[in-house]
Amino acid sequence: MQSKIRQLRIDSGLDTIEATEKLKISYSFLNKIERGDRQPGRDLIERMSKLYECSIDQIYKSLGRSECRIC
Repeated sequence: MQSKIRQLRIDSGLDTIEATEKLKISYSFLNKIERGDRQPGRDLIERMSKLYECSIDQIYKSLGRSECRIC
């Protein structure tokens, strides 16, 4: 089963390499986030939101969190 974060990346038309380059993170870290093994920090969530053209809350919901607590 694909994670929702992975689906946001795919829906944005990005492969893993493109996303890691634009997000300035390692390939393995993005894979861990997409598998649910790691949680991105606030700065990375903001970059993902811009790159994937979605709201910060949508990223938080994709991570299994109810909402952004910093907005």
